[in-house]
Formats: sequence, C-alpha cells, structure tokens
Amino acid sequence: MVAANLAEVRSEHSGEFMRLARTWQRQTSHSWIFAAVDSVDIRDNLIARLDSTGSDAHIVLDRDALQLVPLLEQAALHARRAHVVVPLNWQPDVAWWQVANTLRERLADAFPKPVIFWLPDDCITLAARNATDLWNWREAVLNFGTQVKFAPAVMQTAAFDFTGTTEKLAAQARLLDIQAYLDKHGSGSAAAAHLLLEASGANERLGLWDESMACAEKAYLRFVELNNDSLAAEAKGQIADILQARGQLDQALAIRQNDELPVYEQLGDIRSAAITKGQIADILQARGQLDDALAIRQNDELPVYEQLGDIRSAAITKGKIADILQARGQLDQALAI
Repeated sequence: MVAANLAEVRSEHSGEFMRLARTWQRQTSHSWIFAAVDSVDIRDNLIARLDSTGSDAHIVLDRDALQLVPLLEQAALHARRAHVVVPLNWQPDVAWWQVANTLRERLADAFPKPVIFWLPDDCITLAARNATDLWNWREAVLNFGTQVKFAPAVMQTAAFDFTGTTEKLAAQARLLDIQAYLDKHGSGSAAAAHLLLEASGANERLGLWDESMACAEKAYLRFVELNNDSLAAEAKGQIADILQARGQLDQALAIRQNDELPVYEQLGDIRSAAITKGQIADILQARGQLDDALAIRQNDELPVYEQLGDIRSAAITKGKIADILQARGQLDQALAI
C-alpha cells in the first residue's frame, strides 16, 4: 500500500497535513479523524509520512460493517494508531454507515486509540448524514482531495416545542442509551467524554438547558484532562450555544472570543475558526452591532469558505450578509446578493 519513495506533500495540502501530523502525534486516546482523498497515490504517500516506522495498523474496510469491530480489536494488540481505507472496488453505502453508527461505542472500546478514515468525498458525506452520532465524535475532518467537493454542514438545531414527535422520542431513547453506557463504564474515558457532549446536544434539542449545560461542562473537563484542546474548545462552544439560547449573550461572546477561537487558530483549523467567527457575528448582529458583524462576515468568514470550496457555507454566509444589508436599509445590495 505504501509508496517506497515519498513524494512531497502537495502545496495545497501542506496546512492540512501539518494539522493532521500534530493531531496524530498528540493523541493517545480514542478519536476519529476523517480525511477526504481522491487519489490512492496521495493517500498512500500521506500514510507513509505519518507511519514512517510501519508501526501503525492498516485496515481495509470489510463489506460487513460488523467486521470492523474484530479488525480493530486485533489491531489494538500491536498498534497505537490505525489507518482505515476503503478497497478500490467498493465503497461503504448508506446502510453500511447506519450500522457503523450503532456500533460506535463498541468501536471505541475495540480500539481506544486514534483512528483515521481515508475516504472519498462522497463517503464522508454519507458518514456525516447517516452516522450522525459517530460523526459527532470526530476529532477533525481534513481534505486532501485534488478536486475539493466535500463541505460538511454544521446544522443548528432548535429545541422541540411540541411533544410526541419521532425526533423527540429518538432523542430521549438515545439519552437513555448514553446513561446506560456511562453507568456501566464510568465517565473517565474518551468515549464517555464524547457521549457526554452528544448528550448535551440531545438535551439542548429537548429544551433541557440545565441538563445540557451539566453534560457540556463535564465533557469539557474530561477533554481538558485528556489534553484534547480541539474537543475541549468544541465543548466550550456547546456551553456558549446554551448561553446564547438563554439570551446570555455577553457570556457566550466571551467564550467564543477567549476560549474557542484562539484554540482553533493555534491548531490551524481554519474551518472551525471561520465557523466560530460567524457565531461571534451572530451575537454582534443580535446586539445591534451591524457594522462589526458585517465586517466579520465579509472579511473573516466568507473568504475562508470560498478558499475551501465550501459553496454551501459560502452561500449561507452571503445570505447573512444580505440580512445585515437589509437591516441597514441597503435593499438594492441585499436583493442583488
């Protein structure tokens, strides 16, 4: 699989590779990393650079998602990290990812160390849409494609305002599953921290703000103990989400500016930094600071999405720019956008 002679990392991939290498070297507990690739040669060159001693596990996905558990268990006996790739003649479909989603706790237990999935863009999109709980555990999403297409959407969900819905019942059932896992295994593992963060989101969607805050704070403290700066910042962001939903805008803004953004900038995570800047603009816009919000949207947020080829996020940002222009009475410019 690995090329004998290492080629140089492509210039457009250098920033992503530096971020991946830092994450790969730093992480020792369980984490998922998704890397989009559309070239076998590029993928194998990057794997060779990360695994110069040949000590990592190399796993080819099986058509039966259940087989990933024993494959990871076997790899855990001798490897500290694992690379998972798709075979050349097959890619996991919707059903495969749905099964993988139900296996997420077993997968984390099978290989309590870092795992990177090297997948085509389309596979990552399927994972994001059909294995949403597993996807929420991700440490990072990186793009090493020669033709960037993948743009993971950050979906904002609101609390349910009625009872008896399928979504509400599913969220309640998931919270019971998470609590059962925590009761059995405790809250000291990386998997437990991920589950606490997931539980915070579920409680938030149900409008259970206190419960959501408690779970987010526990997840944050656990990620700090694990020295996982990125996920600690994500947990802080969840706390800011709750504060913002409660109208505590000053506290939410302080977290975005002081606890989240500096971490993403230090890690070189330009997408997460852009998302956080957009959330800062949301708060400024809600406080009536339209000029400041507009400047962030135009100068800090939109250029990043355009650079990444994320046309969906760019379009959403342009819509928010139009909203600000409309609020300022600049109707012609808003209409043009």
